[in-house]
Amino acid sequence: MNRKTIIGLTLIIICLLAACGGEIPADGTYAWIDAPVHDVTVPVGQVITIDGHASSVGGISLVEIWIDGELFASQENPDEDGNLVHFEHIWVPAAPGDYTIQVIAFSADSASSPDSVTVHVGEEAPVVAVLITPTPTLVPPPDTCFPNLTAIQNSNCRFGPGTVYDIVGYLLSGESADIAGRNEDSSFWWIENPDSPGYCWIWDGLVETECDTSEVKVVAAPPTPTPAVDTTAPPIPSLSSPANGTDLGCLSFTDVAWSAVTDPSGIAGYKVEVQRHPGDNNWQPIPGSPMGATGTTQNISVECGYTYRWRVRAIDEAGNQSYWSGWFTFNVPLI
Repeated sequence: MNRKTIIGLTLIIICLLAACGGEIPADGTYAWIDAPVHDVTVPVGQVITIDGHASSVGGISLVEIWIDGELFASQENPDEDGNLVHFEHIWVPAAPGDYTIQVIAFSADSASSPDSVTVHVGEEAPVVAVLITPTPTLVPPPDTCFPNLTAIQNSNCRFGPGTVYDIVGYLLSGESADIAGRNEDSSFWWIENPDSPGYCWIWDGLVETECDTSEVKVVAAPPTPTPAVDTTAPPIPSLSSPANGTDLGCLSFTDVAWSAVTDPSGIAGYKVEVQRHPGDNNWQPIPGSPMGATGTTQNISVECGYTYRWRVRAIDEAGNQSYWSGWFTFNVPLI
């Protein structure tokens, strides 16, 4: 059984006897050290609190604290709590080494057995140099310029870099946008769509760019859309001259003319059909009819003494032909 256990049991017995009105033997004087604990190691210069208690039925008249056989401190008539007294003293070891601390308590007629602990005082803790690095002064980066563009007129923004792609948005004159990408030759810029989620392409010729665009990433174009097959016939041309029923007089050539028509695929040309009869209503095509025309007039050869009729149809670039126009007639009489 260790020293602390014996002291604890003794204190419990003392308290029980005091509480129950029992008597403690005349030689029942006790003293013990609560702190420091036995075999503790501290650095030199460390402040050590010597703390403990003493007890006797007849009361404690004196407590002595000895360090290495020399009286360090004494406390006469310490304050009592019943038969129990408390003592406390501060000690600072001046040099490294092993020190023995003892405490003895005295009552009116007896003294306690010494209670002792050993304290190991080590070398003074080395002073560690702490390098304090000054906090650097943060220098704000120079103003950066992110590539952007401004429309110089109302501009279409397309699904891809070219007119073959559908229009998916618009950048109005004076509006700006950040440049997110470009095509290989920088003829189109890839920007956030101003009108709907996603991105679209705008032609460089319709905008002014700012900042360095040389590092703008190249963005792959989407697949080229397959154009829809045009199966719609173009409009029917309207005939204009000679006016229907005109007498031209006897001549060898005349021009016929009609109005131009348009078509999404473009107009490839026209066909002109010309017929004649000598007065018997037996219409016959003239040589070379129907004839092709790229414009809106056609010069034809005529003979005196015949009535002529003519009509026109349009042909678009997809090969679709309009319906024939209605007939116009003119007379080339004999003199």
